[in-house]
Amino acid sequence: MSNLSLGFLLVGCMTGQPRVSVSQFGALQAKCLDPDPVARLLVYHQMSEKTVQPEVRPQAVELLVNAAATDKNQLARASAVASLSTFNEPVVKTTLITATRDESAMVRQEAAKGLAFYADDKEAVETLGMLATRDKDVDVRRHAVLGLAKAGQAGPREQAAIQLARCVKDSDFTVAQSAAQQLEKRTGRNYGRDYSQWAAFLNIQPDKPSIPSEGPLRPPPLVPVAN
Repeated sequence: MSNLSLGFLLVGCMTGQPRVSVSQFGALQAKCLDPDPVARLLVYHQMSEKTVQPEVRPQAVELLVNAAATDKNQLARASAVASLSTFNEPVVKTTLITATRDESAMVRQEAAKGLAFYADDKEAVETLGMLATRDKDVDVRRHAVLGLAKAGQAGPREQAAIQLARCVKDSDFTVAQSAAQQLEKRTGRNYGRDYSQWAAFLNIQPDKPSIPSEGPLRPPPLVPVAN
């Protein structure tokens, strides 16, 4: 529902926008101080890679990075994250990973969508795996599964497959079924939502049981030294 709200607010703003020029950027930047979150959201939406001129690109990325971290409204932060995802800049991946820890499921969902473009990056796959298997919001988990499915290079691809296999155990049918379908596409195997068969096929080692801590380790006993 939260994603629907973001899409609803952006209806009519998706196409036909003029590219933001240097002369327009200042006025739009000033609107980021508007107390109305919808006004700020629409500014962030206008700052995507396809809607800014090349000379405005660095300022737009900086604005979006700041908005993703500091805007008080979840819809506005989600819009900033969504636009930032369209840029291919080093700071983008780092900001998206940070956004996966946002308190808002809407923001985490947009971050998962954006990280799909980095699915051949080990750190991005690890982050998507955590979202897919641990996030409490079903839509976030669903988009994280789709992001994992885009991993194509050796290494990240194998790690993504392991995370997808764990997702077939998801309590939500749509997440589990999506993970099973993605695994079938990449392996040709049809084990459905049977995790034990996927684990055997992918050679997934069982998680080691954690040993509860009993506090700090005691110092070793002193051994007398002969004179």
